[in-house]
Formats: sequence, C-alpha cells, structure tokens
Amino acid sequence: MIDSVHTPAESAGGGLPAARIGRFLAIALALASAPLAFAGPAFTMRIDDNHSASDWLRVADIFERRGVKVSFAVVPAALSEEQGRCLKKLSDRGHLIMDHLPNHAFYKATYHDRAAFDRVKSKPFVQEADEKEMKVLFKCEVDPAHPENRRFRAGVKGGILTFADPSAKKIVYCRFVGLKGRDGVYGLKPKGDAFEVLDMWKRPLAEKIDMDDCEVVVYSPAATQPCDDVLRELAGISRERFDHFGLPRPTIWVRPGGWEPGVDWKSLERVYGREFGYIGADSHVNARQGENRWSTGYDKMVFFDQGKDYTPEGLVDEIQKSLAAGKHHVRLSHMWAMNLSGGMKEWFEKTDRFAGLLADRKVPTQTMAELLEARFGRPSAKRK
Repeated sequence: MIDSVHTPAESAGGGLPAARIGRFLAIALALASAPLAFAGPAFTMRIDDNHSASDWLRVADIFERRGVKVSFAVVPAALSEEQGRCLKKLSDRGHLIMDHLPNHAFYKATYHDRAAFDRVKSKPFVQEADEKEMKVLFKCEVDPAHPENRRFRAGVKGGILTFADPSAKKIVYCRFVGLKGRDGVYGLKPKGDAFEVLDMWKRPLAEKIDMDDCEVVVYSPAATQPCDDVLRELAGISRERFDHFGLPRPTIWVRPGGWEPGVDWKSLERVYGREFGYIGADSHVNARQGENRWSTGYDKMVFFDQGKDYTPEGLVDEIQKSLAAGKHHVRLSHMWAMNLSGGMKEWFEKTDRFAGLLADRKVPTQTMAELLEARFGRPSAKRK
C-alpha cells in the first residue's frame, strides 16, 4: 500500500516531497486513531438473561463510558414493557441485543399473539398446548442408535436414579436420557450423588419410577434435536417480540444453558440463517468451538462472575494473554453476585474497575456481531 503513493521518480531515489510526507503522516495518524475492534483478535463483553431495567442501564453506562459496547442475550417472550423500552434505549446507543430464545428453552414457548398460538397448537410437532396461558411444549426428535450415545447401568427408586459407574455423572449435564423398557425422553436433575428423573421439559413425573437395574442411554446432543418447524416457531416468536419493542430484528442466536442439549449448527444455518437472516449462533453440536459462525465464532469464553477471589486486574490480564495469542476472547456474565459478600454493590464496583482497566490498557473490543463479521464476513441471507 505504501508503494502506491510513490511516483516513478521517487521510487528511483528522488525522495519524498513535503506534501507527500504530510499525506503519509496523515494516513498513519488515521490508522493509529481508528477503532481497534477489527485490527485483530478483540474482547467481547456478553451479558445473558433478563435483568431489571435499572441494572441493564447501570452496567451499560459503566462500559459505555469506556467506549465498550455490550452484547446482551435476552429472553424475548419474558420481557416486560419496561424491560423492552430499556433495551430499545440500549440498542439506540449502539449495544447489541441478541436472541436467547423466547423462553430460554428449545422445547417450550409462550405466544403473545392468539392467532399464532391457534395456528400452531395442533401441529404434529407440538406435545401439549395450554389455551389459557398460550404456552406450548414441543416434541424432540430422537436417534436412539446414534453412535455417540453412551450406555450405563443404573438403579431407580422413587424416581431417584443412581449410576453404578460414578463416571457417568460427568457426562449427563445438558443431556437427555432414555430408560430401556420405557417410552419417552427424560432429563436428570442433580440430587446429591444421584439424580431426580424428570420429563424432558423439566417437570416432575406423574408416576415415580422404580427399576432395580436398568440400562440408561445418555443421548448425544446430536441425537436429540428439534425439527425445523420447531426452530421456525422459536425464531418467529423472538422476531415478533423484538418487533413489538421496536428493536432491530435479532441476528445472533445464543444457546440457553443448564438443561437441554444444543442444536446442530447446520439446522441453525438452514432455518435461522437462510430464512430469518441471522448471521451466527452459539452452538457446539457437530462443530468445534469457533470453527464457523454457527459454532460461536470466538476462540475462548470464560465466565465473568467468578466469586470473591477474582480481581478485575486478573481478568484483564487473562484477556490480554488470549489476545496476544491471537484468540478472540468473550467474557460471559449473568450478573450473579451470590458469591460476593457485598452482593450487587460489590459486583458493580468490580465491573467498573474492570471496564476502567480495559480502557487504560487500550484493550480492543467488539460486539458479537462485529466479531462474526470480522472473522467470517456477512453472509447473504434470505429474510421472510
């Protein structure tokens, strides 16, 4: 690029006149003062789940004063009017609002539009529909013969399951299971050294199971997937809620954690990307983290809310090490303060120090959307 400002005479050794030196310095100054977000790996601050409008505004102010835009993953069907107005303000100020699924779940959803609920309630992919609450439970497609499924022996008494092999406990997090000899898909809720058997929608079973010795199939996340019609319903509800609050339509899908397996990235690309115009997602099913725009796009994500022993200085040190190693780095916060003796007051104080250190050390930052576009470009997407 520098050669393009040289004339043939200058390239032959004639030197640079003052005017060209001035132009060169102007270009260098412009590059030096340009935003750092796209110069290479950068840091992203992500905050998940719904919070009070006052807390959202306060945390946004903390980062905004340091030039950092936050990526908020929200649960749109559960938003109040006050929360929706708050998110509209934050979006107008440049923060990113992402789709954390209508009800923080893949297989349940609440409708706010009666016509949309009536249209879907009798569809074959719906398990149950609550007319009064306009809530539906979706079915799950299961591949019991998937090669990544695991099988273990266990006993069940009064609905409490105990594995014969303790190592099984390490792999059941966010997995559905099957019990040989019984129909249905189940979930396991930790209960001491054992697990309470619930249905796949996290509800207690009407009848407690008793089985002295049974085979438990721990399904691979790839073996339990929502069908495309379910994904379309979820995307449609989120879009309707974003439209209702005057928000830009969502373009990033963020997986809810803690119970259900994830969604295959190819399904997300097919439905959310091609039909609803999303540019990426946070899913690890059948893809390595950061492999493509549907499997997070970032190289490393670490929880922000780490308790009383973490320090803002230590967090920023870790971020800078990641960036120096060429890795995009995301810190995920749920704004949890249960491990801090000072509660939310201490959380906000530490967060303020953290944001200040980002600015003082000139740590490059970007939103999740900027991260995906920087790494993968913006895909052409067909919107409904």
